Amino acid sequence: MRRVCAWCGESMDPPVPAGVSGQWITHGMCESCRDRMMEGLGDPLADFLDTLAVPVVVAGDDAVVEAANRAALRHLGKEPDQVAGRWTGDVFECAHAAFPEGCGRTIHCSGCAIRRTVEHTYRTGVGHHQVPATLKMARNGEEEVEALKITTERIGGRVLLKVESA
Repeated sequence: MRRVCAWCGESMDPPVPAGVSGQWITHGMCESCRDRMMEGLGDPLADFLDTLAVPVVVAGDDAVVEAANRAALRHLGKEPDQVAGRWTGDVFECAHAAFPEGCGRTIHCSGCAIRRTVEHTYRTGVGHHQVPATLKMARNGEEEVEALKITTERIGGRVLLKVESA
């Protein structure tokens, strides 16, 4: 079994010897990404996140977004002040977050793959790789559905959420 960093894509194993199958792959976070993340837990967190080419959002235990990298902000069409301190569903413009109950409190939230995966990673420390998720968004008065694959990793008291189109 080979291990690959889900954040930078680098192999976390020594080279596979000739004749040995490398078909089984598992994912995690390499020491380099983990070290950069740990260094980035203070003010330079945004600098670390911007080294990642894919959209990444950082959330705390309460599913409130603390930061997002440039790729995530571009994907979301938002500025940093429209993201930090807001519920994940509000940041992603989830149609259900617009209900009177708000993000995390509607009947639909218990089935949300994004919420369940982030909460599981925060609670257990177990990261997930490319979990299928469907996001029903309300943008400019129109509903859109986007198929996503999400990857999570817990670092200290935060969860990194990588978001990719499916």
